[in-house]
Formats: sequence, C-alpha cells, structure tokens
Amino acid sequence: MRKKEGSQIKQELMNTYQKALELIQGSDEVIVVEEGGLKVIVLSKIPAFKQHENTYIPTLLLIKLRCRDLIPKAVVDEGAVKHVINGADIMAPGIVEIDEIQENELISIWEPRKETPIAIGKTLMNTKTIKEVRKGKAVKNIHHVGDKLWNLTLKIYIKTI
Repeated sequence: MRKKEGSQIKQELMNTYQKALELIQGSDEVIVVEEGGLKVIVLSKIPAFKQHENTYIPTLLLIKLRCRDLIPKAVVDEGAVKHVINGADIMAPGIVEIDEIQENELISIWEPRKETPIAIGKTLMNTKTIKEVRKGKAVKNIHHVGDKLWNLTLKIYIKTI
C-alpha cells in the first residue's frame, strides 16, 4: 500500500472514531490484509477495522483489547448469548442494558458479565423504543464471535504477537 493511501485511511478513521485517536495516530503504518472477501485494517499490530459498506467498522478484537468504549454498548441476557454468537440479530427483549443510541448507529453487544464483546451491530431502533416497546429486532448483527471476520482477526493477531 502506498503511504498516501495509508494516510487517507488513517484520516478517515480519525474523523469517524475520535475515541481511537491515540491508537490511530500512534500507528506507524497501516497494513491492509485482504482474505476471503474481507479487508481488514491493521494498526499497531491489532486487526482494528474492517471495510464495510463504504466505511470502516471496528473489530471485536479492537474493542476487547484497546477501545472498550469506542462505540455505544448494549448488554444482553445469558439466554441471548448463544444466539448472538451464532449470528442472530439482537432482539429487544434480550437487551438488559443499553447506552443512549439512535437508529442506524454501530453498537457493541456484550455478554452479561460485561467482560467480552460478542458482536458488533447496527441499531434498528433507538434506545427509547427498545426500552418501551421491548419486542422485535433491535440490532442487526454484522460481526460476531466465530464469524469469518473474527477468525481472520485472530489469525492476523496471532501472527503479530
């Protein structure tokens, strides 16, 4: 990758993810790993972002290791965990705690003990609706533990440590 392209990616990431400025600015180089139709941006040896629908979404590994509060979060009940890590969308009744969000925002989904993020999704309703209606799909699951992106990020990370 050309240095100019790496700089453009870093600038876009800094504009989008203010809470990750230290990581983005502190990364000497931007490495792009393409495999199996996925394009992952590696910063400071961490597979940090994936290109998704003309933007970049954070990886679960980035949120777990470096930026726990990069995007808003929701916590699901124990009964929802197995469904979420199998790729299911997140239903409103399964959400036990949620940050203030609007519809169509990225959100991290956490297991009940709040130790590990298990998915990244895009909200289908805002916080008020999720809390008041308590039914229907609340979050579209776009990246979860065990998916192709998860496996690729682990593979990349293991090679860099």
